Amino acid sequence: MRLLLLTGSIATGKSTAARIFRENGVPVICSDALAREVVQPGRSAWRALRREFGAEFFDPRTRQLDRAKIRLRMESDPTAKQTLERCVHPAVFRAIACRVARCALRRTRLCVVDIPLLFESGAASRRGLRRAPIAVVRCSAEEQVARLAARDGVPPQ
Repeated sequence: MRLLLLTGSIATGKSTAARIFRENGVPVICSDALAREVVQPGRSAWRALRREFGAEFFDPRTRQLDRAKIRLRMESDPTAKQTLERCVHPAVFRAIACRVARCALRRTRLCVVDIPLLFESGAASRRGLRRAPIAVVRCSAEEQVARLAARDGVPPQ
């Protein structure tokens, strides 16, 4: 099985590229979706985040991580981002490895792993991923700003 890593900055067209792969029958493993999955109540990353940040960063009714509170904390505390990544990234990498293994068991010819922060997260150098070719999706800065503004419903600045 061939593995392809897909990366690129925000609003460059990664989702479009991933959709094209999917439309052509290629499984795409989305690390952003896995990051949301591994912080669901009771999961290992959720437990680690609760230990590190405390119950006040979780909705008392649903037990879900309060992403807005975590974002505010990361803006005011530079170490909070490192703590969050230390809690979440290992679980995401395990989930990626599990899904890649499933693709291999199904004898899939090609599997794409969409990791927007491929280099920043250290994923590019992880065992199992470091030898995979990398496709970087990019566009002009002007197009990127326009795409981001359209996505978020704000005027371009």
